[in-house]
Amino acid sequence: MKRLPTARVRHHSLEDFERLYVGVGPENYGWYQLRLHAAARDVYDAEGTDALRRMYGTFATQDGKMTDRRLLEILEARASPSASRLVRTWPS
Repeated sequence: MKRLPTARVRHHSLEDFERLYVGVGPENYGWYQLRLHAAARDVYDAEGTDALRRMYGTFATQDGKMTDRRLLEILEARASPSASRLVRTWPS
């Protein structure tokens, strides 16, 4: 398996991904997509489809934009503790 040189994956934080999105470049964008898929697997393995149902049910009723802090509070208390933990420990 060939590894992607770390110099080509400059961005790692969720803040960078949100701010830059596709502006991170194709290799870095692919890195984020792979990490997000692995993260979804981890949440599913920990909580199953119930986590998805809780997240959908919880966030479908939210109005407007919320802060990152509020998102984490809602994930932890009502939707998915695994997803909350994932966001808190995401590589920076």
